[in-house]
Amino acid sequence: MAPFYFFIYAGVGVSTPFLPLWLRGLGFSYGSIGMLAAISAITGALTQLSLGSLSDRFQRRKPFVVGACLGLAAIFAVYPRAHGFGQFAVLYALFGFCSFTANTLASAMVMDLAESDRVARVFARTRSWGSIGFLITTTVLSIIPILGDLSRLFPSACAFNLLAALAAGLAREGTPGRNTTPVRLREGVALLGRPGVLALLVSGGLFWGCLQASTGSLSLLIKSLGGDRSTVSRAFLVAVVAEIPLMWVMGRLSDRIGRRPVLVLASLALPVRLYLYSLAGAAVWVLPIQAFHGLTFSIAAVVPMAFMSDIAPARLRASGQGLLNAVYAGASAVGPLAAGHLSDRVGLSGMYAYLGGAALFAACLTLIGVPETRQGTLSVQGLLPRRLRPLAGPLCRLLDGRMVTAKEPGRP
Repeated sequence: MAPFYFFIYAGVGVSTPFLPLWLRGLGFSYGSIGMLAAISAITGALTQLSLGSLSDRFQRRKPFVVGACLGLAAIFAVYPRAHGFGQFAVLYALFGFCSFTANTLASAMVMDLAESDRVARVFARTRSWGSIGFLITTTVLSIIPILGDLSRLFPSACAFNLLAALAAGLAREGTPGRNTTPVRLREGVALLGRPGVLALLVSGGLFWGCLQASTGSLSLLIKSLGGDRSTVSRAFLVAVVAEIPLMWVMGRLSDRIGRRPVLVLASLALPVRLYLYSLAGAAVWVLPIQAFHGLTFSIAAVVPMAFMSDIAPARLRASGQGLLNAVYAGASAVGPLAAGHLSDRVGLSGMYAYLGGAALFAACLTLIGVPETRQGTLSVQGLLPRRLRPLAGPLCRLLDGRMVTAKEPGRP
C-alpha cells in the first residue's frame, strides 16, 4: 500500500494548495471558497461510518479504495470545465466522499495486514510514503513554477489518482475478522460505548479541528508578517520534512510504550505550537515553529487509528476507522470556519491564541479520559535511567494511564 499513499498524496500536492487560487481566478469570494471546503468535509463526515460498516459487512476494502481513487481522477478531469457555485459544490461534495473513503478503507486495509503488536509502526511506515509523495511534488513545483494557467495542474492530479487506483488494485488484501453474522451500522455506532472511544473522538476532533484551522490560516499569517510566497513554501516544506521521520518514530514508540503517552505528547505539543504562532513577530519565526508539525500531525495521523484498531474487534475494523475519520472530517469543516470568524474579530495572532486555548482543553480531555489500549507495553518509567525513575514516578503513572481490555473475550 506504500505506492498507493505515495501517488494519492502526490495528487494532493499538485492540486489542493492551488485550488483556492483557481477558484479566485474564476471570481469566487473567500467566503464561497470556505463554504466549498466545508461542503467537502461535511460530506466525508456524514458518509464514513456507513462506508466502513459496509466494508466490514462484505469483508472487502480494495474495491472501495480503487473506486474512490477512480472517482477522484474523474473529478480532477472535470474541474477545468466546471463553472458556477452549484457545479463546484457538487464536485467538492464528491471529492470529500471519495477522498475520505480512500483514506478510511486504505487504513483498514493496512491494519488487516499488520501483526497485532506492530499496527502503529506498520501503518506509520506505510502512511509516511504519502508525506514523501507530497514533499516531492511540492518541492518540484516550488523549484519549477508552472507556466500558464493553473488548469495544467489538473491532468497531473488526475494521473496521480489513476496510479493510486492501480497501486491499490495490485496490493495484497488481508483477511478481516470472520463475520459469523452480518455487520450492521448500529454495531459501528455501538463502538462509542467502548472504554475511551468517546473521549478519544471528542479530544481528537478538537485537536484535529485546531490543527486544520492553524494550517489553513498559516499562509495568511506569514503574509501578514511580511513574508512572501517563497516563505510560505519553505514553511510547508519544513513541516513535511519534520513529519516523515517522526511519523516512523512515533508509530514505533506507540507500539512499544502504548498509545496514551504518545497521544498525550501530541496534545501538549499543539497548544505550545499555536501559542508560539500568536507570538511570532516576523515571518521567519514561523519556520522553526513548523518543526512542531512532527509532534502534532505525525501522531494525529497514525496513533488514533491504531487506538481504534486496538479497541474494535477485527470484524468491525473499518467501522472503527470510519467513525474516527467521520469525526476528523467534521473537525476539518468546523475548525477553519471558526478560525475565519475569530480572525475577523481578534486578528490572526488573537485567533492562534484562542486556538491554543482550545487545544489545551483537548489536552486536558486526553489526560482525563483516554485510557491505554496496548497490552504488554513497556511503561514510560521503564524508558528512564534507573536513578530518575523514583523521581518521575507520579508523572509516568499519569502518562501511562489506566489499561482497558481492547477486545472482548471470545471475539476475533
